[in-house]
Amino acid sequence: MMRLRIVRPPPPEIEGLQVGHLRFGASYEIAQPLSELLLLMGYAVPVDDPPIRAGVMTRKAPKPRQRKTR
Repeated sequence: MMRLRIVRPPPPEIEGLQVGHLRFGASYEIAQPLSELLLLMGYAVPVDDPPIRAGVMTRKAPKPRQRKTR
């Protein structure tokens, strides 16, 4: 596995492999054959930061406003 960041949006398919789900700017852990292909074609670069998990917020949600009572 290799950790990559997508630097160019890839087409939906490369060499018969579905890659359309990879998002520009996101980091992923990708198996060796596909990671080499993405690197060679210029769609990705290697990175050292951990991948972002889906559904994990990086900021705290704002606190809800409380209505003033009379």
